[in-house]
This record gives sequence, structure tokens and C-alpha cells, in this order.
Amino acid sequence: MKISKDNKLTLISLIIISSIAIIGSLLTGNAMNTWYSTLKMPWINIPIWLFDVVRSVYYFMCWVILYRILKYTEPKKNQYISLTILLLMMANGEFWSFPFPGLKSTFIGFIGMIILSIVAIILYFNLRRNEKFSSNLLLPYIIWLIFDSIWIFELWRINK
Repeated sequence: MKISKDNKLTLISLIIISSIAIIGSLLTGNAMNTWYSTLKMPWINIPIWLFDVVRSVYYFMCWVILYRILKYTEPKKNQYISLTILLLMMANGEFWSFPFPGLKSTFIGFIGMIILSIVAIILYFNLRRNEKFSSNLLLPYIIWLIFDSIWIFELWRINK
């Protein structure tokens, strides 16, 4: 049985996104259920269940963007650049999980969130030139990152 190009791209994208999600979960461990609950919460509070909702939507969004980069972005140079920035954003998002809840550092978490936001904005502008559907898909996540940056700054400020 021959697998179509679309099915191969779907499978490749799904394997990459799933692998990154598993790594992120391993880095975080159960710190969100233990350490996080001991912190003083800022005026702008995010319920812990909302992280799971956003994370699920985020992985789906990244899967669609990755698929579309592989399928629609031309020439190959633009595809490579978009793919590199997307994977950098995802790696940063997963490794952000290590210093924030993993090492129990709200300050390093805040710095990581700023870096993640910058990479997401760079990806947005890159996709805007090459794959507009994906750039529009990324916009709600950028808005979330701005909100999340304010939240983690406040979390750091009141718990330092």
C-alpha cells in the first residue's frame, strides 16, 4: 500500500509534535501540582486547568502550522527558515517548562517567557510573508503569550 504525500506529511508532523510534547511533560514532572500550589497568586490568576486547555490548543496549532510549512511553503529556503523558527519556538516552550516549575524559578520562567514571546513574534512575521493562514493561526497564541508574560512577571514579583 502506497502512502500519499499528504498522509506522510501529516504523520511526520504528528510524530514531531507528539515527541516535543512528551519531552515537555517529562521536563515539567509534577511540579505544577506541588510547588505551583504553594505560590502566592497575583491579581491576574490563571487556573491550572487552563494551562492544559491552552497546551492542547497550542499543540494542535503547531501541528497545523508544521504541516502547512511542509506542504505549502516555497522555495525550500523559506520552508527551512519557517521550520527552524517553529521548532525553535516549540523547543523554547518546552524547555521553559524546566526552569519555571522544574527548577521552581519564577524569575527564569519570566525570562524564558519573554524569549518565547520574541521567537513567536519572529515566526509570525516570517509566516506572514510565506504562509498567511499559519500566521493568522499563530496570532491568538501571541496574545496568550503577552497575557502569560504579565502573569508570570506578577508571579515572580510577589514571590521573590
